[in-house]
This record gives sequence, structure tokens and C-alpha cells, in this order.
Amino acid sequence: MKKLVLPNQLAIATLSNTEANILYHEIFVAGSYQKHGVVVKSNDCVFDIGANIGMFALYAHSLCPDIKLYAFEPVLRIFEVLQQNVTDHLKGKDIHLFNTGLSDKQESVAFQYTPGLSMTAGRYSEELKKGVQKNISLYKWLQALLSDFAKSNHRFNSILNGLIKGLQIPILQLLLLIIILVPLSIYLIFLKFTTQTITCRLEPLSAVIKENSISQIDLCKIDVEGSEWDVLQGIATDDWSLFKQFIIEVHDMDGRVMQMQNYLEQKGFEVIVDQEDWELHQLMNIYTIYAKRK
Repeated sequence: MKKLVLPNQLAIATLSNTEANILYHEIFVAGSYQKHGVVVKSNDCVFDIGANIGMFALYAHSLCPDIKLYAFEPVLRIFEVLQQNVTDHLKGKDIHLFNTGLSDKQESVAFQYTPGLSMTAGRYSEELKKGVQKNISLYKWLQALLSDFAKSNHRFNSILNGLIKGLQIPILQLLLLIIILVPLSIYLIFLKFTTQTITCRLEPLSAVIKENSISQIDLCKIDVEGSEWDVLQGIATDDWSLFKQFIIEVHDMDGRVMQMQNYLEQKGFEVIVDQEDWELHQLMNIYTIYAKRK
């Protein structure tokens, strides 16, 4: 298990330093989970659905050490890293870990899991491709990739920004494309051949609420790589009144963002749809929904 010292001097366990830096930028620097009036307060009950290695759990506890947190991560290898980070930094806190995912029913399903790209683990890998913008040039993809890496990796920030500027100079473009594409292609082939199909256990959110006698959920954060609609469908009608706030990453397949916005508004929430500052999110049509009960 790798160890990484973050820019805030927090030493965490991780599967990938690159992914950990991306999560750190998204959560601690860009403040993606403290926008549009959605807040974490003292003594709140917080659900972290799609907890990954626990970066959001660490952030939420840095804001309010006395929150009660329920974290769900279905992939065992990722769950083990989550456990380690909780043991190292949140020992004695009111935190409950579940090696399960949430869905609309209880079942065991196949997940695609790539050790070097754990953030993409999920059951809908093929379906997610439907949400990606079509006819995007290779140059545009590379530019977005380099830009996002530059934001999240301070050590190589100047090098990456230099490559981005170099790609805009016609005489250097071809040479830089070759320099970038060769190692990138090797890495993508490596990821493809290390991808595993694993079985993960899922259960409805309302079953967890019942089993744990939950009386209120002040914030429900959902980041589940295409399973976000399934999670909402796992909330029984009588349990909707327990929810006060949602933050949901949504992959816009077949109009899903609008569908979920309308659904949450019908349930009594004020909804704002936003997009994080990742350029790859723009190309892949990934949005964030912020919902507060009226």
C-alpha cells in the first residue's frame, strides 16, 4: 500500500499518487463539496456513497470533527485503503465503514476495476461511453488531459504547462505529440490488461437506513460512476423526508442530468447543476448536482 504526503502535510495511504492528487485538488483545493449553499455542520449525519480511499471523509472531518459519517465502498481493495486512512487519521471518530455499494435492490454484480485507475471502478463502464462528446480530436483530448494533470500535480506543474504551450506552436506540435503519445499509449495498454472483473455486493439505501436506525441524513454525497440513478431509486418513499442535502456526480447519458434535476425538485429540493473545473469532465459530460431541501 503506497503512502503519499499531501500538500497539507497529511500522509495518506493510496493506490495511486496521481489519483490521490486529483482527489485532493477536487475536494480540498477546489472545494467541490462546499458550494451553492451545501454545507457540513457540527453533529451532522453524512453519507459518503462511493467513498474510494476516504478523501472526502478526511475533508468532512477537518471541517467538523464531531460529524457522524457512513462511508460505502464496494471494491474490496479500495475499501482496505479506506480502512487504513480511517485507522490512521480518524480513529475514535463516529465513522461507520461498509464494504458494499448502494443500488435500487440487493444483489451481487460485476464491476470493472483497474488498480491504477480506481476512481473509474463500476458496473456501467461501457454505458458511460454514451455520455462522452463525439468527434473530439486527439489534440483536444491531450490538451484537456495535460491541463487537468497540471492542476492536480504541483511537482510537475511547470513541465505540464510547458507541454500545453508547446502544443500550440505548429513547428513543435508533431514532435510533442509523439513524445506524449508513446508513453501514454503504453500506459493505456497497461491499464487495459490490468483491468479486472470483480463481484461487488449492493443493497438499497433504505435498507441501510433501517438497519442503522438513521433518523436524518444532513448530507448525502454520491459519486458512483454511472450508478447514481440506481442509488436514488433505492430510497423508499417514506425515507425521502430524512434527506436534507445532496451532492451527486452525474454522467449525462440520455438526458440523465435533467431527469435527476426534475426528480429531486419533485421531492422538494432546490437544485443547482454545475460542472467542476476539470476539462475532461467537459468532454465527458460529467456534472455535479447540488440539492438542498426547500
